[in-house]
Amino acid sequence: MVFFLPLIILAIITGVIYSLIQGDYTKLFYISVLSFAALTFLMREFIRTVNYSKLRIQLVVKMDVCFVLFIAIGVSTLIVYHKITSGFTIITLGAGYFLAAVFGYFNAGDVYFLKRESIKNAFSETWQYSRWTLIGVTSAILMERGYIYIVSLTLGIEVIADISAARLFVTPISFLIASSSKILIAKGAEILNNRGFSRFKKFVFVITFFLILVWTGYILFLSVFYDYIISFLGEKYGNIGGYVLLWGVYFLILSIRFPVTNALVVCKEFKALAYYGIISAVLTITACLVLTGVIQGSGAIISLIIGEMTALLLALKGLSMFSKLNSQYRNS
Repeated sequence: MVFFLPLIILAIITGVIYSLIQGDYTKLFYISVLSFAALTFLMREFIRTVNYSKLRIQLVVKMDVCFVLFIAIGVSTLIVYHKITSGFTIITLGAGYFLAAVFGYFNAGDVYFLKRESIKNAFSETWQYSRWTLIGVTSAILMERGYIYIVSLTLGIEVIADISAARLFVTPISFLIASSSKILIAKGAEILNNRGFSRFKKFVFVITFFLILVWTGYILFLSVFYDYIISFLGEKYGNIGGYVLLWGVYFLILSIRFPVTNALVVCKEFKALAYYGIISAVLTITACLVLTGVIQGSGAIISLIIGEMTALLLALKGLSMFSKLNSQYRNS
């Protein structure tokens, strides 16, 4: 967050200068909205990560419940008053992030001090792992967001709007996946160190099974109430059913892939994860370039599914290799 703040300030200053020159404040509005959402998101993730590392799981769950309830009420209000635009939706998300961050901060009771020497020491200590993590995160962003730029350039904003609207239907699952990954890393590290790899694998399996179970229940709920929900969005979103189905498949694979890759994080296989991320990202972007030309918007989501499936298979292979090495080490 410390490093992103100057970039956000620079973006806003640039937006102000551009708006004054052009006499158009639309771009300044969107820059401000996105900056607000980005900053509050980083605030929430920082506080959540600290609480996860200290195994304050109940507090993190309360933060997530607070966030989901606020978003549900906010989006429902936008739908009722027909104000569900990209700008208002991002503002609602940003407000939800901020509320969750404030709730977590005051209930945790932690005090944070920003000292240059402490930051420097932390970087020195973790650089052997964080350099690979940095590559992995960059690859993930490229894989998960690259399709937006390709579709925008080749198919136009309307297709992106339909794809994004369809994703909103299944987005609640992503919140649970993100939360479960933090639990897996924090609690999984404790289990691996104290109870061994065999018990750790069982823990990963339980988390994965739970996510699949929740995904199944949510998809059944969505299939029953889909027509009722879509009626609030208007006729222009009546043709996104195919996109919703594909997003459902995507999040099913994500529900399995996330626990497996986070298991490798606990095992400190950061270098392997970085390579897996690069392979998956390149394959996703290549598939998106090809498939959007053939089946348009559906091709973009299918390319993400291909990328996630590739990441899952590679991660399973990596976890299997680590398991064999761990078994050999114990027997030697």
